[in-house]
Amino acid sequence: MSTRQAAFDIFDPAFRADPYPVYAAMRAYDPVHRGRPPTPGNHDTPWWYLFRYADVAAVLKDPRFGRAIAPALDEPPPPVPPDEREPFWDMYAQWTLALEPPEHTRQRALLNHAFTARVVEALRPTIAARAAALLDAFTARGSGDVVADYAFPLTLSVIAALIGIPAHDLDQVKEWSLTIAAVLDYKRTWDVMAACNDMTRAL
Repeated sequence: MSTRQAAFDIFDPAFRADPYPVYAAMRAYDPVHRGRPPTPGNHDTPWWYLFRYADVAAVLKDPRFGRAIAPALDEPPPPVPPDEREPFWDMYAQWTLALEPPEHTRQRALLNHAFTARVVEALRPTIAARAAALLDAFTARGSGDVVADYAFPLTLSVIAALIGIPAHDLDQVKEWSLTIAAVLDYKRTWDVMAACNDMTRAL
């Protein structure tokens, strides 16, 4: 194993700038890696990293690993006081994807009513119109970013329509969504965490 692979560190500036060659090397030489936790600060307990699709899929499907994030956050104690991290993580701990049965099962059953084939089919004209408008904007500008200018706003508008968010609130929801994405990213810092806690209070 090379020195770089043995010293795998998600906070390495070179890794942050271009992680994909590192991912490829880890898949080849150290696909199940024990290393530094993906959070700022100093930790005594290392985390496990999986770099192969099959391994990740196996863990996600295995009920022995669970979904709850609280044990990972609370043991060992976090390097910041609870009141500086709890607003967002308290909210996150109630998300369907972060829950164990039976609460996960209860919430999933409720959500299934909003995502039936009939409901989605009824939204088809609205989705098609929004997609066309976004593509027309590409044509008008002569170029565009497929994710930022098409996939993200299209997805956001569809979800907003499903759960009843008014169109005039979409810009605010987009800002909040990007804040959440930043705090779930391995590149997060305590400044990002503080911004996400402020966002949670506002939400």
